[in-house]
Amino acid sequence: MTLENGVKLQVSLYTPDNPTASVMVSGGNAASLSEVIYYHRYLLNQNLQVTFFSFQGFDKSSGQASLSTMFSDAEQVLARQQREYPDIPHFYVTHSISTSIGLCLSRHAALRGVVLESAMDINNIADYHANKSSLSWLLTPVARLMTISIPDSLADCTLNSHNQKARAMFIHHPNDVLTPYVQAVDIFDAYQGEKVFIEARVSLPPQYHQSIWYDSELQSQILRFISQ
Repeated sequence: MTLENGVKLQVSLYTPDNPTASVMVSGGNAASLSEVIYYHRYLLNQNLQVTFFSFQGFDKSSGQASLSTMFSDAEQVLARQQREYPDIPHFYVTHSISTSIGLCLSRHAALRGVVLESAMDINNIADYHANKSSLSWLLTPVARLMTISIPDSLADCTLNSHNQKARAMFIHHPNDVLTPYVQAVDIFDAYQGEKVFIEARVSLPPQYHQSIWYDSELQSQILRFISQ
């Protein structure tokens, strides 16, 4: 897929003859598109049009990886979905760092719902990990520099949520060590739209960061959420 600025995003499309909904899917930091497809393979063969994509600068997409471009990338993928499938509802399934993009995109009138696994507060995640490390005296200044680089438009979408239109499903394992459970609860509480929070119970230790892969009941709940 070629963006307005000429950057090419790596995209894989799965399209049945008469889809009932359109689902766009992006992964977490450094996840390859093949990994994202395998992780969310439960979405296939469900009469859903599914678009898996990598942000620019990620995996095999061209361009420069940047928090300031990720939201624009997702907006343009959604715009393409609207043009191609104007008569069916649109959903966004995201994980980890790209949940911040899902929270911003949830304000878009064209988006029916978002699934946010391992949601994170992008404003404070770097500080959180820096403070937990034995090298916090060294990492905290770096974390602050990272936080300063976050665009205001993106930072505002996490804990200062307002005007959301999309229904939201939050999924988080209580033992997740990469994206803190307490941050996900704060984000959920701040979300102004229709919402549900699901505590994941099946996951792979020691990180407990990816639960959908291992939980068939959770996969079924997501499919029901999309079908509503």
